Amino acid sequence: MRFLIRPGNITIYLSAHSLFLYFFFMDETILLQDLENLAAELGAEVRYDTFAGKGGLCRYGGKVYVILNEELTVHERVHLLSRELAKLPLDGVFIRPQIRHLLEGEDSEQVSDFDN
Repeated sequence: MRFLIRPGNITIYLSAHSLFLYFFFMDETILLQDLENLAAELGAEVRYDTFAGKGGLCRYGGKVYVILNEELTVHERVHLLSRELAKLPLDGVFIRPQIRHLLEGEDSEQVSDFDN
């Protein structure tokens, strides 16, 4: 089985093992940017602020927000943002395979009340 990824204007075909290695070593700041972009595509606004706790998903005034503590590390931000985005309906949105894999791992633990 081969997977297709498109970083920039380059098309790369990877085996399942190579895809795992690509995902494993992918820089977490890139993952965070991809998750923030996905949140925007899903209509959720990501906000960073200082407060007690880590953060989470909420609705206010008809909008969806993911609020994250700005003191979290990049690794913690990636984990929390992927966990919260997994609660949203992801159908009909293209998600790169390594991001989808991350979200599906988080989604297996979740029960969502954010479905339409």
